Amino acid sequence: MYEDKSFPVDLHTVKKDHEFLDADSLRALFRRLHVLNECARFNLTEEKYN
Repeated sequence: MYEDKSFPVDLHTVKKDHEFLDADSLRALFRRLHVLNECARFNLTEEKYN
């Protein structure tokens, strides 16, 4: 996904697709996705200025 630039990931969609996860697991997933989304935004911004 990252190489395909399929970021940022919509967290609302992820929540709907992962309803089977308990609250702690969902929070952990969101933390990881948030970091990936931030990295993707930084990467896209960096590419824009190069």
